[in-house]
Amino acid sequence: MTRCPILSGGFAFLLSGLFAQSEALPPQAEAIKTAHLARVKAEVTVPWDGKLFELNVRYVAALKREQETAQQGGRLEEALAMAAEQKQIIKQGAAPESDSEDMPATLKPLRATYRKEWLKLREDHDIRLRVVTADTVKALNELMVSLTMAGQLDDALAVKNLAEELKATGGTPKVAGGESGKALADALAGTRWEWNGSPRYPLTFQADGRVGMENWSEKGVITSWKVTGPETVTLEVLEGRATDLTATLVFSEGRQAYRGKDFSGKDLAPSLRID
Repeated sequence: MTRCPILSGGFAFLLSGLFAQSEALPPQAEAIKTAHLARVKAEVTVPWDGKLFELNVRYVAALKREQETAQQGGRLEEALAMAAEQKQIIKQGAAPESDSEDMPATLKPLRATYRKEWLKLREDHDIRLRVVTADTVKALNELMVSLTMAGQLDDALAVKNLAEELKATGGTPKVAGGESGKALADALAGTRWEWNGSPRYPLTFQADGRVGMENWSEKGVITSWKVTGPETVTLEVLEGRATDLTATLVFSEGRQAYRGKDFSGKDLAPSLRID
């Protein structure tokens, strides 16, 4: 799994660097900045660290149980895989993003459960961060107006730039390079995914802009896909029915999972990339 940028206080350090790169700020903006960092730590970083620690503890305990069972059954490769997964969690703080072809069958459901729980935690983390950042941007915009009315244009511009930078990054530094840096359409073309948390009928983002899914095709439903926002894809029914025509998918950082709304507007379960 991609490690969250707000981990073990690392985000506060990165945010400090982000602020430091901005123009000299007036005292009022410095106070807003200080309050923002404090809220991020209290409302985002600390809850994330605690919940992730609990998840990892549960996962390691489950892995240990499976390792003991494998050892008792004399299944060396399986026992080694369980031990290696524990080391991965302890060292990296998260399970691997992809599964190897020789991964034991007993590890697959454990890792799938872990990923879904991780995604729930990350969604909670992202929501908390968006709330804090929105409050900070609102305060900065109000300060910008006040400074402009007072004729302090340089200070107002510095505050405006900081507000826009925070809004553009969502409160976190942008990720450069790698899969996250690729155009979303290019990254998705040809990939297969669970639908609504289930791998029974995989969803394929075809390069021609159509969605491949056996269950839908059997019902005569033809669907297209297109990127409609940052990490967001809209599915649209072209043929096969007259109502419930669009669904929205929002992809996680690293693009290994998505959530969103199905064609009837209901929440989709966390869904993982298959290949």
